[in-house]
Amino acid sequence: MISINYEVLGAILGVLSAPQDEELDERLNKLDGNDEMEVRAIIREVLTPYFNRFDNKSRTVIRETLQYALTVNDAPLAELFDWKQLSFEPPKKSAKLFYLWLWDELFSQKFTPVDVRKYQITDDMDVVYQLRIENSGK
Repeated sequence: MISINYEVLGAILGVLSAPQDEELDERLNKLDGNDEMEVRAIIREVLTPYFNRFDNKSRTVIRETLQYALTVNDAPLAELFDWKQLSFEPPKKSAKLFYLWLWDELFSQKFTPVDVRKYQITDDMDVVYQLRIENSGK
């Protein structure tokens, strides 16, 4: 079984919750979550480089978590925006759109659902604590 903890996604989104860069902070405060082009630009400029800093094992955990979350209908995708206190709202149509854009930008391939029988949701934070940054580059 593959253990899933949605806080893994929170760990990635957290980089957007308190940016060190004032320009980015201002941009996020003005960001319209419905503007696909602008949201994708933020993903490419901020989340993709951050994701790429993780080691291979951590990137696999993040990928599996995102893939599972996009497959099921009850993943707390909108709630993650609140949990991480992001300064912009998810797309009004569906928070899932943001995560589909994230998938596209991180993996450059079409999302395919997973067999949910191979996964289990866990509250065990060790899944999150085991994420490792491989290098400290920007």
